[in-house]
Amino acid sequence: MAEQTLLESLGIKGASETTLPMVNTISEATILQNEIERDQEDSGRNFFSSLKTAYSENLSTTSISDGIDKASIPMGVPITNFSPELVTQLTEGLPTVAAEEVLDDAMNSGLATALKQREFALNTLKNRKQLAADGISGVVANAFSVMFDPAEWAAIIGATTLASATTSPIGGGATLTAGAIKQAYSAKKAFTIGAAVTAAEAAATEAIRANVKYDIDANDVFIAGAAGALLGGSLNAGRLAFKRAGDRALIASKVVRGEKLTPSEKIFHDEFNVDALSEKIIQREMTGESFLESARGIDATSFNKLKDEDVAAIPQQAGWNMFGLRKILSAGARTGQSSLGFIRYGGRALGMNTTGYKGSKLSTNESASEIAERLQGTYRSGLSNIIPRAHKSWKKRTGLPAEDLNRAVSRYVRGIDRANQPKEVVAIAKEIQRVQSELAKLAAGANVSGFSKKLLDKNPYYMSRIFSEDKIQAIRAKYGNDLAEEHISNLVETAIRRDQLNIEDQVTKMLTKKGKLADFDTVNAYITKIAKAYTRGISSGKRAKKDIPDANEMTLEDLGAILKANNFDEDEIDIVTEILTLSSIPKSHKRARNRLVLNEGTTIKVANKDGELEDLSFSDLLEEDAEQLVNSYIFQLSGAIGLARNGINTNIPKTSFKDLLGKIEDERIAKNLTEEQVKAEVDALQFMYDGITGNLKNRNETRTLGDMNVALRAYSFAVNMGMSGMSSLMELTNAMFEYGFMTVLKSAPEYRKLFQQASNGRLPDGLMRELVETLGIGNEVALGKWNAVTRFDTEDVGSVISPERMGYHKKGSSLRKLGAMAEKGAYGAQKNVAYLSGLTGVTQSLRRLSMMHFTNEWALAARKGKLPFSALKRQQLGITDEMGDRLLKVMNSNLVERFPNGTVKKLNIEKWDEDVREAFSAIGFKDARTNVQETNIASSNRFLKSSQMGRTMFQFMNFTLGSLEQQSQRLGVRIGGGDASVGKVLASAAAMGGLMYIARVQLNAVGRSDADEYIKERMKPANWAMGALSQVGAASMFSYIYQLTTGAMNGNTYAITPPVVSIGQSIVGSASNIAEGDMTESEWRKLLRIAPYQSLYGVRQIFNGMANEANKFFN
Repeated sequence: MAEQTLLESLGIKGASETTLPMVNTISEATILQNEIERDQEDSGRNFFSSLKTAYSENLSTTSISDGIDKASIPMGVPITNFSPELVTQLTEGLPTVAAEEVLDDAMNSGLATALKQREFALNTLKNRKQLAADGISGVVANAFSVMFDPAEWAAIIGATTLASATTSPIGGGATLTAGAIKQAYSAKKAFTIGAAVTAAEAAATEAIRANVKYDIDANDVFIAGAAGALLGGSLNAGRLAFKRAGDRALIASKVVRGEKLTPSEKIFHDEFNVDALSEKIIQREMTGESFLESARGIDATSFNKLKDEDVAAIPQQAGWNMFGLRKILSAGARTGQSSLGFIRYGGRALGMNTTGYKGSKLSTNESASEIAERLQGTYRSGLSNIIPRAHKSWKKRTGLPAEDLNRAVSRYVRGIDRANQPKEVVAIAKEIQRVQSELAKLAAGANVSGFSKKLLDKNPYYMSRIFSEDKIQAIRAKYGNDLAEEHISNLVETAIRRDQLNIEDQVTKMLTKKGKLADFDTVNAYITKIAKAYTRGISSGKRAKKDIPDANEMTLEDLGAILKANNFDEDEIDIVTEILTLSSIPKSHKRARNRLVLNEGTTIKVANKDGELEDLSFSDLLEEDAEQLVNSYIFQLSGAIGLARNGINTNIPKTSFKDLLGKIEDERIAKNLTEEQVKAEVDALQFMYDGITGNLKNRNETRTLGDMNVALRAYSFAVNMGMSGMSSLMELTNAMFEYGFMTVLKSAPEYRKLFQQASNGRLPDGLMRELVETLGIGNEVALGKWNAVTRFDTEDVGSVISPERMGYHKKGSSLRKLGAMAEKGAYGAQKNVAYLSGLTGVTQSLRRLSMMHFTNEWALAARKGKLPFSALKRQQLGITDEMGDRLLKVMNSNLVERFPNGTVKKLNIEKWDEDVREAFSAIGFKDARTNVQETNIASSNRFLKSSQMGRTMFQFMNFTLGSLEQQSQRLGVRIGGGDASVGKVLASAAAMGGLMYIARVQLNAVGRSDADEYIKERMKPANWAMGALSQVGAASMFSYIYQLTTGAMNGNTYAITPPVVSIGQSIVGSASNIAEGDMTESEWRKLLRIAPYQSLYGVRQIFNGMANEANKFFN
């Protein structure tokens, strides 16, 4: 009756058509838009505002509540005839589909229900418009709220649990038949049941939402059901796979222990080949007590003392061989799965193993490459916090460039010019001396070949003596070749005589011993002959060893070869070498070798071509960029320490890498294998060794070709990697979900401070400072010069001449200068894009987050008295149970300061026992470096790393290939071992991948005239799924393979076109189109996308708009 009265008051009587009184007002649509604009202006909306709006719209519990609300309205008088005024009143401001639903409710359920539906529609419309007005925040928030609906996930889990109840494996009281057990563990059946139950749940939930949401129809219900089927089926099948693996391990353990099996377990035992696993357990228990288990590393003994049984006991690396593809792509996998024990030894000594070992509970060791990378990070971090500030102070105070400061520092460290030096010079010099001294002590402690405690005090003014090809060429150009050689020879002889005042007596003794004339003239002529020989060596650029990359150092071997080429016999060479170096120490690492003793501060007067006298200094021959020199020293000595700690190139006789290759050759012969059968494995070992020692340079490629390729890669990076920061955000899932829920929850109060420091180049205080300095990671902003691009595009940083300085010559032809400027510009753009894209800051923040979680995981586990992580993950990280127990004791000791919630405030790690501190540093570094990936040399191969052309043609593939080993294989092994924690990592990564793909599509669409079509095409289910998959590190390689195969079928070569080639194609194609006057909007976009910075956020959108406007203007 109430509704009838309402209708009559509006002039409506039953089914009769009447006129509804109207009052002219501002439309609700206008009011709605004004409200949105007001909210935007007044409330300071951000992502969380968008998220609140999205959840209020998409939450399934809200839809259920609204549905109940609507259903509770009593049935009213159906309306069959509508006046125009009533139609307007009910539908104004609504989209057509929403208006139709309101009118449909009016005709079926009466006016009150229709008005309620109108209220729902207006609210949905407001939310949708608000999210659209929020831009990218709205897009991401909307997608997030749909993917992470708590009620929906609870329903899915419940449905999966219900499905699992219908697939009841062994464990109950009843005895099952063989057929029943086989069916109970059938993945196909589990998928089918899970799919059916979850599909029904998802479709039902979407149907409820469709009842109150005008923009959800039958198609959406169908899609929700299909998606639910896929998700539910996969979850149930995955659950069953873990269950089967766990039951198999349980029964295998019972067999090993001799325990009696139930009838159902016996059937399972026969059906699923449990005996094979039992054998593996027995083998693992046996090998677990080998010499290899006695220490974290493999330096428990030298490889030249290993017994045959020890070599045979070295386990193979775990992981799926991928039909042989894995060995081709990964040097570590190729050596780690070799049939020769010494190759497996070499592989685990050199390259990082992220997967663990087959059939063994042996923990991985810290390889030489990991030690080198960790030490490089540690000592470069210290320098990076002093050098930039000193440069800034220097420029502000003097107005001179940083290279002048670095030159002054070099001379200060060498002891050439120490009087009255400014504070900036002294500060950097003291830090360089500290770094070099500490590394030398570590080298002596690691027993690096040639290093000893005696050596440390021998030369307090040590600085790498590296001859500059550019400087020497400039001297040649200035004086002419003959005169230049004469001047340099005189300079060298003077420098030798100044630091070796008794050299004439020494040469006299040598000549007398040889039975030769030793009068005054002969002795001095002999010294001149030595100086000339040395001069020819440094000025010709010829070396006895060809594998020293861009580092023109005169080694003992070089000196010997030069003397031999100048008619010195072997006895003379030995004596001269001893005289000139004041030492008879045998071969050793080049940073420990006694070099030619001379005075580097020597200056002499020489005549130029016009006969005028001018100064020529020994420093005029040398590289003097102190920053570059010390970074080269850090790189080379870190690698040497890593090798020595793994038993290679130590002071112990017959431990050189060459000796290891000899052991491999002996084993090959003993096993009757051909050289061809082991060649690829030996090459893989050599590749990793060359990478650690800085000798990856392809000997068949000229410096010019190398410089050109480095410049091309820098340019390509600047063009293509503007969204690399967004890609890096994907690793947030690793940094969060590799740890326990309580760890993440209790660490949360520190997040704000951590992220506030993301763009700060200085080290923070407290725990994070300790971790960065000790673990050698997490300081990427300050180390951007060295580490910004290496995550996606590895460059050699062991070279003295960094990519930043390559080819930058002040003297030379105009063409050379132009080329140098282009090279420097490309590298500068590369650094800028790495920073502006967020790559550097995101990498630093995520690694710090990972380190903090890692530390707190240990602290919280220590309170419970149990080791953190799964056993498999501990083995992959390299944590033995013995070391794990010692870490727990330290974490529970008074040394560690804690917050009230149990998380770590400060470790005071400098007070820990050295071996425990080293172990924590090693595993913490590996954990953070794996979670936020940087490709280790073991995950790559020679073609992609040592060949300049290969690195250019397959640029950015290093990261993808690295993820195959460091993500896919690592997590896959843990899944196979029943580590259920991997599920949350992969699930969160998949969800995050979907969000990232949506965000990228939306960003890239801005400014395009075809934005709607572009988004529609990119968001097709297949494209969305593969786009999301491509964002997930563990699946990126498989996504790439998919792109290759589908591209080949569709005639699309994008996936196999190298980035540099793609840029070239764009340039040629655009030039052709411009010449023909045939430039479409797409062609304009293609032209603009060859510009550096074009892929940065904001720049891409501006360029899209420019292409749109250009197309309108010219067409």
